[in-house]
Amino acid sequence: MVLIDPLPRRLLRVNERLCRLLGYDADELLGMSFYALTHPEDRERDQANYERAMASRDADYFTEKRYLRRDGQAVWVLANATFIRDEQGRPRLALAAIIDITDRRLAETQARDLAAVVECSTDFIGISALNGHGIYLNPAGQSLVGLESDLAVRAHRVQDYLFPDDLPCFHETVLPAVMTSGRWAGEFRFRHFRTGEPILIHWDVLR
Repeated sequence: MVLIDPLPRRLLRVNERLCRLLGYDADELLGMSFYALTHPEDRERDQANYERAMASRDADYFTEKRYLRRDGQAVWVLANATFIRDEQGRPRLALAAIIDITDRRLAETQARDLAAVVECSTDFIGISALNGHGIYLNPAGQSLVGLESDLAVRAHRVQDYLFPDDLPCFHETVLPAVMTSGRWAGEFRFRHFRTGEPILIHWDVLR
């Protein structure tokens, strides 16, 4: 939490959590401006967002951006400021709550990177619900079994991918292992949806 002089965006009062987040002592932060603390790549966009919110009586300042810690490390935050205005609507003070979202942004970046790897992989990579209904199958997987769309993937269950002669083994061995230990791996057979031919695979199933 921080109390701000809204025109220069100067910090007037800070709590210990903000000090830990930015790596400064409280007396070092007092008098600094949020413009200076904001990552240089985010300053122009952030200043425009701030000025729009300050000019409107009905708007709060709300944004995701990066600050630079004292050690130079970037930290992602969710910042939300409410303006305390005089009778003419001019901002006198601003009270802001700042939440560290660095871990969330890192997770989102990793998820995007993983999604790109999955999409480009030449391996069959699929996701289903625990009841067996299909959720996702990457392009290589669709090509392997002869499916042509995400809609077709969602229309089938895991059992539909399997060569019919291997269904008893799936129900008696694979499925119980996955549900109890969380994993099963071994050789198995899928079937091609258009031709019906068996496709020998090494199947690694994770719950």
